[in-house]
Amino acid sequence: MSNTLWSLREGEAATIDRFAPSLNPVWLRRLKELGFTSGEEVTCVTAPRFGAPRVYRVGATFFSVESQIAEQLLVADPA
Repeated sequence: MSNTLWSLREGEAATIDRFAPSLNPVWLRRLKELGFTSGEEVTCVTAPRFGAPRVYRVGATFFSVESQIAEQLLVADPA
């Protein structure tokens, strides 16, 4: 079973498995351009409270991602 990117806790890493079919194609293309691709490891760097965007590290780059998008990136269960 897959979890979403949003379910990662601060400091936790996982591998991107796939994207939800409901993800808008514009967002899908943009995320792939930024390095969010299947098989890529992603780490949750900060997870502020109250639904604020979380910061994730993909490769050597950091990105702030809102819940509506992060919930549509499915990740393999964290190690």
